[in-house]
Amino acid sequence: MALQQRLSTLRGPPRASERQTSSTRSIIFPHKHKAFAALSLPFSTIAQQSITGDALTNFSGTWIKDKHASDSMDKAMTLMHLSGVVRQAVKLVKGVNIKQDDTTFTMEVFSYIGWFKVTEMYKLDGTVSQCKRRDLRKGGHRGSMKALPPAPAPTPSPSLIVNTPASEQQQQQQGRMLLSLEWGEPHGGTGTDVFSMPSVDVLHIDSTIHVGGDTAQYRSVYKRKHKKPLQQQHLAAAVVVAVGCHWKQYQAQE
Repeated sequence: MALQQRLSTLRGPPRASERQTSSTRSIIFPHKHKAFAALSLPFSTIAQQSITGDALTNFSGTWIKDKHASDSMDKAMTLMHLSGVVRQAVKLVKGVNIKQDDTTFTMEVFSYIGWFKVTEMYKLDGTVSQCKRRDLRKGGHRGSMKALPPAPAPTPSPSLIVNTPASEQQQQQQGRMLLSLEWGEPHGGTGTDVFSMPSVDVLHIDSTIHVGGDTAQYRSVYKRKHKKPLQQQHLAAAVVVAVGCHWKQYQAQE
């Protein structure tokens, strides 16, 4: 002990660079146990992990409505007193495009009727956004979006757990998104849309609206639209070109 004190006295106080190196070592290499592995990372990386660790479920994609699996929207349209033209356009909704990143959620509902499109964008931090009314009346609605925990599910049988792919089991554990809406007169009211994905290729939107003291609820079911493989796209293009060439030859012979 006396020898160490003499050596430290001869060396003098440690320089700033040495103090910084010593401090850094004590933070970066505190222990070799796995439980301390995160401490060996820079602080910015640890902060980033704490943010992305509870990453939101990403609903991005093109979703085509499954009319047979979806509930009727008749009561909701009656509560909103939709006109015949708008009612028919809603019935002919084809699907929804969703684009989601770390800060925003954008959805575009499209119909088989070309002029009917509803586009809405919301911040994922709960900020209230202003969008056009879905019934195409004048004015707008206010909406905000926030994350919800996964819905409670009944305990499946062991055989179902074994037969369910791991990716689908993980998807069933992911969270939901709640969109809360409010709009004024005419036919003012409130509503919610709850977005969930029971599997990677299925989207559920559970909607509830309250208008004039009455309530309507319905579920819309969508299936993910997958892009065709590049080989199929090239084949389809080749078929179109070939048919066009034969048609020109036929017209020339006529």
